[in-house]
Amino acid sequence: MARCLDETTFFIEVGIQCVDMKAIKTFPRWNGRTQNPKQCKGPVFMLKLFAILIPLASVATCAFAVDPAIKKQLEKLDPSERMEQACDAEAMKRIGTDKTGFTPDKVIAYTFGDPDMKPDAMNAPGAVFRSKGDWYHLSYACVTGPQHIHVRDLSYQIGDKVPRDAWQQHYLYD
Repeated sequence: MARCLDETTFFIEVGIQCVDMKAIKTFPRWNGRTQNPKQCKGPVFMLKLFAILIPLASVATCAFAVDPAIKKQLEKLDPSERMEQACDAEAMKRIGTDKTGFTPDKVIAYTFGDPDMKPDAMNAPGAVFRSKGDWYHLSYACVTGPQHIHVRDLSYQIGDKVPRDAWQQHYLYD
C-alpha cells in the first residue's frame, strides 16, 4: 500500500516497515501508522548500502562477466595465451553487442602484427575478426585481472574489410 504523508514524501509499506523513497530511510511502524520521520531511528545505513551496492554490482557483473564454460577452458591455458584468448572473447562479445551491425564469430589478435603484451594488458593493433563470412581489421587494447580471466577494460576500433585475395597470405579462412 502506498500513501503520501505530505507533498514531498512518498512512502511504500514493505512488510512491517515503511520506506521513504525520497530520502531512502526506513521508519518503524507504530499502531499501524508511520511515526513522525524526525523521531524515527532505523537501519538507515543498511538500506543506503543496499540501494547503492545492488545496482553497482549488477552493472559490474554484467559488463565483463565470463561465461563459466569459457572460464573453465581459459584456466587450462598458460597465462599469456589465457590473456589473449580472454581478450579475443571479450572483443568478440562486445563487437556483437555494441550495435555495430556485426555478428563476429572469430577474433584473431596477431594476423597483421604481433600484440604488445604487458603483465596484465595487451594491445593488438593487427587483429582481425570475422562477421557474416567476411574478415575485418580490428585494433584493440585490453586490461585483465592478475589471473588473465576477467577483462577489466577493453577498447576497440573496427577497420576496413580485409580483401578476399589477402586471406590466404594471412591464413584467414571461410
